[in-house]
Amino acid sequence: TQSGCVSSVGNLAASPSSISFGNVVIGSSVHQSLTLTNSGAAAFTITRAVPTGGGFSVNGPLLPLTLAQGQSITFTTRFAPTAIGSASGSLSITKSHASAPQMAAGSTSAAPTITTELRTITMTGAGVPVSPTITTQPASQTVTSGQTATFSVTGSGGAPLSYQWSKNGTPISGATL
Repeated sequence: TQSGCVSSVGNLAASPSSISFGNVVIGSSVHQSLTLTNSGAAAFTITRAVPTGGGFSVNGPLLPLTLAQGQSITFTTRFAPTAIGSASGSLSITKSHASAPQMAAGSTSAAPTITTELRTITMTGAGVPVSPTITTQPASQTVTSGQTATFSVTGSGGAPLSYQWSKNGTPISGATL
């Protein structure tokens, strides 16, 4: 017969406990580090690290990976939005450990128990449009009264772009694009 209890297992501490990427321009990405530490009294094995949610990904050491007591590893999380607006996801970390039951003197041996636990780290961010920028300014021109002057400008940024021409700080009626 068995008596006693299962030995203590490692605790998985995540720093940070949740990840906020803030505003990220469409077409770019932001990376943040996530450190996982075994803060318990026994080793455990990280078997999976799976991100969910649009635009979220993770890179890190090859798994499975065993963490001894006090040992840490670092993953790199990434948010690359594909659409404008708020996004949320998570990173699911699966860990497992084997523990042998403590037996009373004279009892027969028992198979170790394999325990699997899931830890979820939330991830949030927002996709924002590219800020509009004038990439080619209009060139200055001198014209005689009554002659026509043609100006052009080139801009970039999130569509649709529009602009208003002005003279001496006053908008010119009908001079928009």
